[in-house]
Amino acid sequence: MRPTKGGALQAPTHPHPADQLLVLQSDMRDHPYRDHKATDKEITLVRQVQATVEMTLPSVAAPLVRGERVAAHLGHLHTTLLKNIMTGHDLDPGHVQGHGGGRGRDRGRAPKENRDNNTSQTPPPTKSLTFTSLTTLTRAHARGVTCVKFSPDMTLLATGSADNTIKIYSVPPNPSSTPFKLLRTLRAHLAGINSLAWSPIGPPYTLASGSDDKSILLWSPLSSDFPISPSPLLGHSNYVYSLAFSPRGNMLVSGSYDEAVFLWDVRSGRVMRTLPAHSDPVSGVDFLRDGTMVCSCAADGLIRIWDSGTGQCLRTLVDEDRKAVTSVRFSPNGKFVLAWTLDSSIRLWRYIEGTCVKTYQGHTNQNFSLGGVVGNYIKAGTNGQRRSIEAFVASGSEDGDVVVWDVVSKEMLWRGKGHTDVVLAMDFGRAHNGRGLLVSVGKDRDIRLWMADGQGEANGLDHMKSSAEMDMDMDMGMDMDMTMDMTMSFEDERAGLVDTTSVTINGNGNGNDMDVDMNTPDHSRL
Repeated sequence: MRPTKGGALQAPTHPHPADQLLVLQSDMRDHPYRDHKATDKEITLVRQVQATVEMTLPSVAAPLVRGERVAAHLGHLHTTLLKNIMTGHDLDPGHVQGHGGGRGRDRGRAPKENRDNNTSQTPPPTKSLTFTSLTTLTRAHARGVTCVKFSPDMTLLATGSADNTIKIYSVPPNPSSTPFKLLRTLRAHLAGINSLAWSPIGPPYTLASGSDDKSILLWSPLSSDFPISPSPLLGHSNYVYSLAFSPRGNMLVSGSYDEAVFLWDVRSGRVMRTLPAHSDPVSGVDFLRDGTMVCSCAADGLIRIWDSGTGQCLRTLVDEDRKAVTSVRFSPNGKFVLAWTLDSSIRLWRYIEGTCVKTYQGHTNQNFSLGGVVGNYIKAGTNGQRRSIEAFVASGSEDGDVVVWDVVSKEMLWRGKGHTDVVLAMDFGRAHNGRGLLVSVGKDRDIRLWMADGQGEANGLDHMKSSAEMDMDMDMGMDMDMTMDMTMSFEDERAGLVDTTSVTINGNGNGNDMDVDMNTPDHSRL
């Protein structure tokens, strides 16, 4: 997804069957940009397809974290100082109110009729996905653990804390039989750690850390206990809240309490571009997978999409309730933004049209800046069907739980208990044996590791990748030219949710002339 020279948003040029649905989408009844009155059947079909076709989300979503100031206050943050939650100080109850202010453009406000209306708590979970407690690293830090990230190759685990330190653990190939080992404790920041980000280029992989000391440090965790050049990255005038590397690892985006977004040249350590992004502290940032756009969010309730080359704001999204947004993440296909908000909701936005297409609820998130993650799981086949690969959204909760939903159905799949205080951040990845690993951290100072344990997870994801008969839960006979009846179930496109395995289909779509490549990633589908 790239902006045009004029700055307008343009859908990816790669062919995808679902792209043709945008024609009908633009003609939907009550669409804010068209006068055409579609039939009820058209509207129902489009909404059903939108809810299933393009839910391609990343296997890892960067969490929003806080060092000393993990409480995200619901009022005007630019006029009220946050209390030090890590020392046990509570927010002033009089300040815990709905966010009603904030400046900025209102383009992209989701009309009520286009929003997901299912805001009731999800039904009791099924057992298609569960997690088993694998191990707990108790009291891993001296104060609350605010951020956690697996390295891209799943060999290292980094955690950051309000105690000013970063700890690096080894991730064993078979976590169920080999313990996690502490390798290093990194000490250089002068205040609490808010965010961690691994460069995608490696090994060795560079780790970036943002802190309440207003600095960003770069590390080579396996070779040194000290920051590497060009550290420190200085420029923000207030706490650094969030970080994300570009796909090529040459740029780093940072969001700060100073309400600005910076784009850094990683090699030189210099600020390439400053974006006067928001009217409140910037709480989350992310790069589009091709590096052409950046998204940011803030306590002003706005989500903004930026051209990373020009610094132009391409789109502003805002929910009509205007609740503070604490974390954002692009989907790999570049068509969606996943956002955590302080009304106990997680929203999936189709940002080109400015519509919210999914809302996930069931956790508690009203006072703290919580983070979450998106991952994949293997669903056991029933009635003779092969196993399929599905996607889930996981989030921490203020009651100490970890909550997991199915991306497509929004069904609550699992609720994990174990933490004794707020769960602030988490990450997901697959160990070298193919088993899914979920890690959660929080105010109780514990690091908890969970292993995916659904019926379909017995052999892990790698077993499915090596099978010639692997069923990606895709109807291989669907007409790729979209000439068939649109009532066909596009739910099978959920196969595209998996970021670790992709399917390339060449041919006319008649089911007889197709070349399926299970090994080479095909980013055109995403």
